[in-house]
Amino acid sequence: MYKNEGVRADSPFRRGPLHTLSDVELITADYVPWFNQQHLGGDALILDHAEIRGSAMLSSVTVTGAVRALGASIGGQLGLEGAKLTNEGGNALILHRADLKGNAYLERVTATGEVRANGASIGGQLDLEGATLTNEGGHALAFDAARLNVRRLADVLR
Repeated sequence: MYKNEGVRADSPFRRGPLHTLSDVELITADYVPWFNQQHLGGDALILDHAEIRGSAMLSSVTVTGAVRALGASIGGQLGLEGAKLTNEGGNALILHRADLKGNAYLERVTATGEVRANGASIGGQLDLEGATLTNEGGHALAFDAARLNVRRLADVLR
């Protein structure tokens, strides 16, 4: 199934040719959570590969299930201030390979489940001030291979 859905030439998880093991790892990082969510029925909002020319403002939203934006392009800000994202034992927010031109405002976010942004690019600041991230038995925050505009990680995790 992985070969047919994940790595085939017209797969939505591919963003070009596969040249290195890292290319396959990024596809796998996108595919596995998608597969698990599809089979567990846990997606609440799907913006995979969406092109949003302006900002995506989801402040104070309450969501049960995953919020996904795999490979999405957001031309402005991502605003999740005060949001409550719940997907116990799964992913609360998935931004794999998302290209965010502006800031990512996650102040006062309460996320139960993993927040993942592997391979994402955030051109502005990432703000997690006052955020509460929990994922019992797993990682609460994963930014593997992400490009972040921060001087020090301590500035993000105040």
